[in-house]
Amino acid sequence: MEIYEAVLKRRNVHKFKQEKLPEDKLKKILEAGLQSPSGFNEQPWEFVVVTDQPTVKKLAQYKYDHNMQGLLASKVPKEEAEKLAGTQRDAFNNCTPVAVLYRKDKPVSMQSAWCCITTIWLAAASEGLGLSPAFFAPHAQGPLKEILGVPESYDVAAIMRIGVPQAIPDRKPRKTLKECLHYNRFGGGQMP
Repeated sequence: MEIYEAVLKRRNVHKFKQEKLPEDKLKKILEAGLQSPSGFNEQPWEFVVVTDQPTVKKLAQYKYDHNMQGLLASKVPKEEAEKLAGTQRDAFNNCTPVAVLYRKDKPVSMQSAWCCITTIWLAAASEGLGLSPAFFAPHAQGPLKEILGVPESYDVAAIMRIGVPQAIPDRKPRKTLKECLHYNRFGGGQMP
């Protein structure tokens, strides 16, 4: 698959088939992630692949609780919050969660971890796999790190939920280049 095809095929997949993620494909896409650019070539990432189902359930429940707390604090109606948080929790069903960690003491390590996540996401699309990242606010790292046994010197950039997609969602509308392109400074006009 060409890189541009993978970019266009990449989706946020929340529903996975009850099929085991082929280990060779998982290793292949993680290897692709290792080729990602990183600030100062520090390569500050580590991966925690979660195959233990009780741990997967803890992660799913923690994602639900974390989202409910944030949504309710943002005054989202409870019924809507439960639906949104439930979707995030249920996305842990039938997938292999992979936590992407980054060294807190390295420069631009979180940004580097996201370069790695993007590469893995594109590689997953290329392999016909689905992926959706689960985000956790900085203040929510403690319980998450406890569940995963993450040392204090690391934080979690995201948990990638990877699996065989039930279906590929339709492409959502995207901005056009014209809507977000500026020259020389924000609001700058035409190309010189």
